[in-house]
Amino acid sequence: MTCKQIKDYLDGLLLAEPTPLETQAVEDHIRHCVPCRAEYEAAQKTLALLQPPTQPMSTANLKERIMNSLNSAERCEATQNKRRIPVVKAAIAAAAAFVILALLVYPTLQTSSSYAFAQTIDATRAIESIHLRMTPAPFNAASEIWAQFENGELVRLKMSFSNTPDGPKHVLWENDEAQVWFKKKNCISTFRDTETIQQYKKDYSSFDPRVENLYKQAEGNFTVDVKEPASPAEPIVVTVTVPDKPKTYTYTIDSNTKLLLRRDVYFGEEIRESIEYLDYNQVDPAVFAFDAPPDVMRVDFTKGVGIDQGALSDADIATKVVREFFDAIIAKDYAKASPLFSNMPPAKLEEIFGGMNIIRVISIGTPEPQEATRSLRVPCTLEREVNGKTETFEPDGPFVRQGDSLPGYWTISGGI
Repeated sequence: MTCKQIKDYLDGLLLAEPTPLETQAVEDHIRHCVPCRAEYEAAQKTLALLQPPTQPMSTANLKERIMNSLNSAERCEATQNKRRIPVVKAAIAAAAAFVILALLVYPTLQTSSSYAFAQTIDATRAIESIHLRMTPAPFNAASEIWAQFENGELVRLKMSFSNTPDGPKHVLWENDEAQVWFKKKNCISTFRDTETIQQYKKDYSSFDPRVENLYKQAEGNFTVDVKEPASPAEPIVVTVTVPDKPKTYTYTIDSNTKLLLRRDVYFGEEIRESIEYLDYNQVDPAVFAFDAPPDVMRVDFTKGVGIDQGALSDADIATKVVREFFDAIIAKDYAKASPLFSNMPPAKLEEIFGGMNIIRVISIGTPEPQEATRSLRVPCTLEREVNGKTETFEPDGPFVRQGDSLPGYWTISGGI
């Protein structure tokens, strides 16, 4: 066995019984490898610390209990359509991370404790919904989140962002489709951009109490302290200190439910962020809907957007989209122009362009790549009529890009 294989063996020690061949190979390796032998011995000592002293300190017993709670989720995940995002598998891996965490963290404890992370693993398996809040919310980060689960799988997500480049916004995700309500623009956009949806779910995962991994958050030299409450009404407090930074993580855990109540991050004596876990299994399903005003503009990027690129180059398809868009605007055919401008409603296009009185496209230049927006700026010169006279003008764009929900189809994203 190599040192990496030894680490993999220790990572999976609680999740599967080692075979006799594995055991022999480990013993052969650690006989001459001092670092791996130290890790192995620390892991063996930690197995007992994972369970309260009132329970039999049996590795097999703990494995059986953890695996029983995870097997049902594994069976559920196996029945899902292969195209669905494998959230259950991630949750299973996350629960296993708790166990790995304990292997790495608990050797630093000087005394045994009646609280063990295995209890929190068991408790989090029963979560059906959660509501949490982060303060202060960093720029372009969620400030409040609601999540709902079925059979351990994340199926519904709402995220509120108080400060982003687009102003305040709310996000709803369900069935691999996301809606974003840009409050400042009074617009709700619907899309199936896999990359963006995965990012939203990744953002949530850093708050998910089921995937707390103190070791990853406190990499390097650190110490762990568990403070047991004097009475059941008081919480358990787990403190992870990283003296080299200095950085401290404080986890407040409900003594009765063993669920996380709060997570605080300190730099020195100053608290930098706090996450409050407000409600478990009490989220009203009605929260997973927007309370938007009747006049909100709705833009659907999931169908009928743009022009199929086919065999055209990026520059050629961008030029074609712009030319056909302005031809439709000149003809005042706003229904035809709509899919060429990200499916903006025809009435809104008429409101924006109806008074511009564009009468002719004088020229269209060479498209210019815009790395920041993954789009092409298509410079053009237009002629319009103003107060009975004609004049030329050059818009800032248009900016044309391939649709996220319909790959291969190009549409104008703005800049006019």
